[in-house]
Amino acid sequence: MIYKKKIIFVTATRADFGKLKSLIKILKGRKEFKVYIVVTGMHMIGRFGYTYSEVTKVIKSKIIKFKNQLLGDNLEIILTKTTEKFSKIVNKINPDLIVIHGDRVETLACAVVGSLNHILTAHIEGGEVSGTIDDTIRHAVTKLSHIHFVGTKNAKDRIIKMGEINNHIFIKGLQPKYRESEKVRFRIGCRKKYVQKTFTESVYNSSFHVPEGSGLYSFVDVGTNTTIVPFSAYTSMSCDSTSMYFDQWLNTFEPGRYYKVLFKLKYNDGQEIIYDNDEEFKVI
Repeated sequence: MIYKKKIIFVTATRADFGKLKSLIKILKGRKEFKVYIVVTGMHMIGRFGYTYSEVTKVIKSKIIKFKNQLLGDNLEIILTKTTEKFSKIVNKINPDLIVIHGDRVETLACAVVGSLNHILTAHIEGGEVSGTIDDTIRHAVTKLSHIHFVGTKNAKDRIIKMGEINNHIFIKGLQPKYRESEKVRFRIGCRKKYVQKTFTESVYNSSFHVPEGSGLYSFVDVGTNTTIVPFSAYTSMSCDSTSMYFDQWLNTFEPGRYYKVLFKLKYNDGQEIIYDNDEEFKVI
């Protein structure tokens, strides 16, 4: 049985759905993906015409609708409601990727949920400038997201100036807690940090390449900043048809403490980089 990567798209307005629609339809037609559409925001308000019907005309399955606001709600209330409801959806589906667009408060809420649950999050049209509160939200979403589909070179340059790196390595589906008795398989993702808006290159299969056998991992106790498992010949990552990975018994880790994973990668040009993404988990 082939594992299908699960992708959640979030739409809150007619405007963002118009930009997401073509990509959703493309991925819906691919056998290797299972695509979910979360519909909320202005789509669900009668005063604006219940525009969720425009989504259901195009997308016939795996649509999740929820109302996140009443007329007159302050933005922080809408943010809270959206975060709570989207968190429940994400915990149920356990997606591989969340796709969000723009600068609405719903976008910010979904970016927070994705970031804090260590779920790969792609943001479309970051790096733009309008001179309003939208800029604050948009730039916050940029810092919470992992992949950036930008519309212009200027937008790309702004994102780079925010400190976003060109390439990135991360743990896919890292859980907040693991049992001491577990042997955990940690799977590793490699990708470009930002991607020019195009459909010619896959988010998961970018030209960013780490040579097989060149990756090492290490574990650090977060509380004491003590290395528990050092980089060595015994911490080399393996690779299969899905991704790089490594297996780790946790029976030598002290329960009740938090740990994080570091990576050391050697690239084709001989450069070595240590990645510390603060990807933490607790042993129980």
